[in-house]
Parts: sequence; C-alpha cells; structure tokens
Amino acid sequence: IVDDDVVQLRNTQNHFTANHHSSDSAASPEEALRKAKQENFDVIIVSTQLTDFDGLRLCTQIKNLEETRSVPV
Repeated sequence: IVDDDVVQLRNTQNHFTANHHSSDSAASPEEALRKAKQENFDVIIVSTQLTDFDGLRLCTQIKNLEETRSVPV
C-alpha cells in the first residue's frame, strides 16, 4: 500500500488485517519502487493523491519494472 496520508494508510491496512490478509506499506514513491523490486506482492495499491508525486505516474513506473509487470496495480 503506497500512501503518504497516515490515517488513510492505517485504515487500508486495518481493512486487510480484518480480512486475514497481510500488508506492507510505503510512505514514498522511492520506498515503493525499492520494495516492489525486492519483494513479491500479489497486488499493489497506490494512492492517486500523493502529496509530492503523481500516483498514476508511480503506477506506470511500477508496471514498467520487470519484477512487477504482471502484478495488478
């Protein structure tokens, strides 16, 4: 989950936990890209309202990575 809004991030993580799913988070685009390259995710959720970055641009960057090309974003 990529979101720089702490409250929204916590709410999204709580939803996953309540439904017996694990989640990981990134508070910045740089952290998200690093984690996307290093870890194996089933899905990546990106806020489109990041403070200092275009969330849709981040989605494109994630989809362009060889490691995450087939992961739903």
